[in-house]
Amino acid sequence: MKNTVFSTFMGANTPGGFFSCFGELQDPAREKKLYLIHGGPGTGKSTWMKQTAEQIRKAGLTCELIRCSADPSSLDAVRAGDGLFSVADATAPHAMEPRYPGAFEEVIDFSPLLNSDILVKDRERIIALTDQNRELHRKTDGILSAASALKNDSLAIGTRSLQTEKIKKYADRRVHVPKNSVCGTVHRRFLTAVSGRKIAFLTDFLEQCQTLTVIDDPIGSAAAFLLQRLCGRYISAGYDVYACFCTLSPASRIEHLIVPALSVGYTTSNFIHPFNRPVPHQTIHARRFYDEELLQDFRGRLGFNSRMIDALVRQAAENETAALSGHNELEKLYGAAMDYDRQRQMMNRFLAELDTRS
Repeated sequence: MKNTVFSTFMGANTPGGFFSCFGELQDPAREKKLYLIHGGPGTGKSTWMKQTAEQIRKAGLTCELIRCSADPSSLDAVRAGDGLFSVADATAPHAMEPRYPGAFEEVIDFSPLLNSDILVKDRERIIALTDQNRELHRKTDGILSAASALKNDSLAIGTRSLQTEKIKKYADRRVHVPKNSVCGTVHRRFLTAVSGRKIAFLTDFLEQCQTLTVIDDPIGSAAAFLLQRLCGRYISAGYDVYACFCTLSPASRIEHLIVPALSVGYTTSNFIHPFNRPVPHQTIHARRFYDEELLQDFRGRLGFNSRMIDALVRQAAENETAALSGHNELEKLYGAAMDYDRQRQMMNRFLAELDTRS
């Protein structure tokens, strides 16, 4: 999967608030250069990164488009090649400050391009919209927390019914681990998120895999156990992997797994994000890994949990729609105070000096 363009999220709304993996960009062992953009909403950060992504694509490099989970049409960051450089929106909720200024990170600051006199006139409205959005995000966290409790109940039921040895054997047959191999690296991401318009499911990375396995698992326990086992096997075999987590369990439960060097991918298909794209793939029906007799007594409870989780996640998405509306108004207020002519000059200089040599 070389010289491709693909999309991921590095942060998402979760039961515990906004969960960010953006700190992984600030690792000089993986990245050669990191550009941090500081600026308010509507000041052109996403446009800057889209222009950068086009430059990366023209150079024939692999380009990761790290999308904004609240509005996937916007970008939060772009990565060029295999850690050649990254450009990131370094403002909240994924705020980043340079750890090694000049030596590794370089700050691109839009503050001097803002007319503060215009913003001061809109101060009360800016404060009201910002506080309103913070409260809407807090409510989203609460809704997702309720959904997570129900999901954990279903996962616990499923885990008690798992045929774990059968899953281990299946995973071990799939991935051979040579002796004395050097371990690969895990890149933590999300492919699904509660966005400001719908349940966002980024599929382009998966669709580029030559071998794609769809795990049909409404409960989720078998898929999670299998993907965790596969992830460990691929890493032990020396492969870098993209482990994409569930937003209801962002620190523990993998829902999608991609091994770029092998062009191999796995995705969990369920009622929240069904995978029904017309691309060649193998489907695994996860019921083969459950003891159906043990599950039988819990069918009613599992069905109830699924219906409630679906309703709660969709309610969270509606809540984020209101937050996005407020954010869009903030963007208009800040955009009216922005000197875009000077910014275009900055951008042209930046692109001209950008080193896309791998």
